Amino acid sequence: MLIDEAVTPLIISRENKNEGFNESCKIAFELSKKMREGEDFLVDGKLRAIHFLRDFEDMQEDSSMQGFSKAAFLKDLVRQALTARYLFFAGRQYVVENGKIVIVDESTGRKMPMRSWNGGLHQMIELKEGLELSGLKETEARMSFQRFFRLYRNFSGMTGTGKEALGEFWTIYGAPVLCVPNHRPCKRKISRIRTYSKKSAKRAAIVSEVLKIHKCGRPILIGTKDIDESEILAEMIAAKGLKCCIINAVRSHDEAAIIADAGQMGAITVATNMAGRGTDIKIPAQVKKLGGLHVIATECNPSSRIDRQLFGRAARQGDPGSASHYASFEDDVLRRNLPGTKSAIFSRLGLFSALAVRWAQYRAGHKDYQNRLAVQRTDTWLEDSLGFSGNDVG
Repeated sequence: MLIDEAVTPLIISRENKNEGFNESCKIAFELSKKMREGEDFLVDGKLRAIHFLRDFEDMQEDSSMQGFSKAAFLKDLVRQALTARYLFFAGRQYVVENGKIVIVDESTGRKMPMRSWNGGLHQMIELKEGLELSGLKETEARMSFQRFFRLYRNFSGMTGTGKEALGEFWTIYGAPVLCVPNHRPCKRKISRIRTYSKKSAKRAAIVSEVLKIHKCGRPILIGTKDIDESEILAEMIAAKGLKCCIINAVRSHDEAAIIADAGQMGAITVATNMAGRGTDIKIPAQVKKLGGLHVIATECNPSSRIDRQLFGRAARQGDPGSASHYASFEDDVLRRNLPGTKSAIFSRLGLFSALAVRWAQYRAGHKDYQNRLAVQRTDTWLEDSLGFSGNDVG
């Protein structure tokens, strides 16, 4: 919450029904359908951005696009429409529930029903899914997580992965990090990361390991980064005749109960990375003799801390346990943070491919850190600039 969730500010907004804006969104969305990828625009998957290849005014003069409004903000709305169509996908960034778009936190895999995207992006995704358009959100108040938590007189917390962020805890919150020794020696065994050039090869290797571990009777917890991946892996495992439980944003019923039973003999659980967080996975004595719970991380997260949080589900309180880690050069973190490289080259380099993964994670983590600093700087600037608006003004 203090680090990973602090990339975007806390915003209180109200909905303003603006028929003119909604009509402009519809026009922009239809206009985006007439544009040609590679000729009119380019999709940058690494930076998650849309770049126009032709002047927007020239594109509007095109015979296939005549008759559309030339409002000054139409270009921005068209960019949002293309972003919704090419960079946002159901089951990854959002789900559709009861005719509404519900944002899914990509770090935790949890739904965030009270949040919405701004700048018209939310409305474009609603158009993409054929839903009724919601009103434009107007910001009433804004505050960064960093400033909000510093308002508390007493500030403390406990986490198993705080050491890596001790510099940021001190710089942002003025809170030192104290490392507390384990109550019992940790027996967790973590295998070297295994890298593949294609996602299909990575999935096949994961299923093969599941079959091998399951034959021993050990329970398995498989952590995925998004909903789609959890469903795909669950289907592949089921195709091998094995039963598994799934926990993700669209299958969150009885989450705690499923996670609590994930340590039983022969149990296979596929879940988004942070599902069941806060629920201890107990393992019986028979499972302890077999080697304990085995955790499989199917993809690298932007921060190695999040990977470690998943590994920490196994071998708790001195119990035995193990973890294995997989990655492919088609995964989002690697695609976005290894510019100018070819996955096939790194996949043949053995040890160096693992170093490439760590480098990609480092770059992703550094970008997120810079984003958090930018949010804090903006908040400080607003506070200083609008300081005259306090209650003491008569």
